Amino acid sequence: MQLIDEKGGPMVSCYTIKNAFIDFCTGPHVPSTGKLRHFKLLSTSNAYWKGDAKGQPMQRVYGTAFVEEQALKAHMVRLEEAKKRDHRKLGRELGLFWFHPWAPGEPFWLPKGTTLVNLLANYMRSVLFPEGYVEVRAPLVFHKALWETSGHWAHYRENMFLIQAPGDEESSSLKPMNCPGHMLLFGSEVRSYRDLPLRIHEQSVLHRMEASGVLSGLTRVREFIMDDAHIFITEGQIGEEVERLLRLVQRVYGDFGLAPEMKLSTRPAEYLGEKATWDHAEAELKAALARAGQPYTVAEGDGAFYGPKIDFAVTDALGRKWQCATIQLDYQLPQRFGLKYIGADNTSTARW
Repeated sequence: MQLIDEKGGPMVSCYTIKNAFIDFCTGPHVPSTGKLRHFKLLSTSNAYWKGDAKGQPMQRVYGTAFVEEQALKAHMVRLEEAKKRDHRKLGRELGLFWFHPWAPGEPFWLPKGTTLVNLLANYMRSVLFPEGYVEVRAPLVFHKALWETSGHWAHYRENMFLIQAPGDEESSSLKPMNCPGHMLLFGSEVRSYRDLPLRIHEQSVLHRMEASGVLSGLTRVREFIMDDAHIFITEGQIGEEVERLLRLVQRVYGDFGLAPEMKLSTRPAEYLGEKATWDHAEAELKAALARAGQPYTVAEGDGAFYGPKIDFAVTDALGRKWQCATIQLDYQLPQRFGLKYIGADNTSTARW
């Protein structure tokens, strides 16, 4: 009933199989369990309704099924290989990182692991500084007014670590991303069109309140370091800058022997701004991809709520795909923060 109250409208759709199975979705599911001739139960675990440890306890059952027996056997072999290469196991054995239940989703970086993190950070600096990036360091905690201005308070608050100090009437939050802080940095002084593109780079700790049930080693965490950049450009610089970024991302992954696959993610159902602005932004990304001669797929409705993006996925040794880098075109934040710069005639004020 809770899901119906939260998700349902005037009409609710359910999927049933012979009155024995009912699911609150439109399906389709398999028409009969008789179709699942080649299956394997993998594990069970305790779970809580919607990840709330104070909520209703449940038992979760994991399994897999294939049309052909050979496909099932091949899948089980891959799972065994994945266990051998499990980064959580290797991280502990190699002295890289460690987890403790008192800090779920937040790794302890051991001496060797800390050395590795620092090497990666310095590698990125060696790549970015010659490309014209400048490094900054913004605060880790911001008043909720920042997140209200950016739109994250309305669209992302459930994934934020909220803080309310004794005596404070209003909340603050540990930052889950760097974007709003960089908007404040740009607006902190008078800017000219001659300053653009302005490429701001930051490597700082971010926190996101992921549900306990989805935490998994270093692939789904509550605390992480993101090599992050925000580039402030004019309308006419979009194409050239996106092409530069495409080459930059491919260079970085190429240095690690990885071949990324690209995906253009377009306007989701819930979004900020005007449809015409989104259409223009998506057209700019498509044109840049075409000029760069890069193959890509389109994921309709998979963009962020503030703008379309190009996502990069890499494949690991076991054939699993992981979404990593992303290029996002955001018209919303500069407008919401009222950012501006002096135009080419040195008198007019240009806005995004």
